[in-house]
Amino acid sequence: MISTATANGFMTNSNQNNPRTLHLVFTSDTHGNLFPVSYGTGKKKEGGVLCLAERLQHLKENPDFPGETKENTLILDGGDSLQGTPLTTYYLSHEGDYPYHPVAEAFNACGLSYFTLGNHDFNFGYENIKAYLNALHAQCICANVRDKKGELPIVPYVIHTMENGLRVGITAAVTDWVNVWELSENLRYLDVTEPEKALKEVLSPMQKEGCDLTIAIYHGGFEEDLQTGEKLTLISTFSSPATSTWRSLLLNWQAPMPASQRTNAPPTAPCGQRSSRTGQRRSPQRSSLSAKRRTWKQERRSILWRPPRRNGSMRRSGH
Repeated sequence: MISTATANGFMTNSNQNNPRTLHLVFTSDTHGNLFPVSYGTGKKKEGGVLCLAERLQHLKENPDFPGETKENTLILDGGDSLQGTPLTTYYLSHEGDYPYHPVAEAFNACGLSYFTLGNHDFNFGYENIKAYLNALHAQCICANVRDKKGELPIVPYVIHTMENGLRVGITAAVTDWVNVWELSENLRYLDVTEPEKALKEVLSPMQKEGCDLTIAIYHGGFEEDLQTGEKLTLISTFSSPATSTWRSLLLNWQAPMPASQRTNAPPTAPCGQRSSRTGQRRSPQRSSLSAKRRTWKQERRSILWRPPRRNGSMRRSGH
């Protein structure tokens, strides 16, 4: 998923009469799709991270493209980048045979600024996450992931100053359902805590350091109310008045499911017995988490922007 957004007219604390503009390019759930090819058919297919990199390069080289836009653009990613194609599966099984990380190189070619982890990025264990983060030129942000070994270059937030002086605070989080879905050995050196609490905890220090806009990237949530079908995704919009000096933007965010609706949890296998869903034995820790937090429908990722529905058209959603 690739989306773009432009935020205009920010009044900074230092100069109320000088509106600033921020341009965002946001990707998420690319799932190893680097090249414009369908692995199912072997035919060319529009899309892929490298196609985005090519288009961004063409824009930078276009003399008609405003220089102000080039200088005040952030490229962000919402996670789930490693898992999903035969290319990445093969590479992660033969990582030592190649000098470059294909997913990292593709995002480096895009000029990625900041990114977070998605739940599927944990599928391959600590060392593969470490290799991926170290190969990227961008900074990984994840407020609710704690590295017990202290070897991963992850920070809870950053304050980025644009060329036009706009100070942008950026934080991110991943769903803590990772603790339910993921194999325990893949989380041996990682703690994934409750995301909403972690995001609230970093907001105050971000504000104290002084920023005109905050961005929270969240990989998780429910796309629809499980009972009413109401859309829960918050579209990228700015709800505060035009003269406000404080703005917030949520990317990839959906409302958490109210506790009153968490009543249809499926039965879970007792500790030591095999789960009917996976066929694997449940550890006491995983069974406890499942009993507390599973609902009848798993979380699904969202996208930053969706075009309006039209008759006969289809919507795209994260998987």
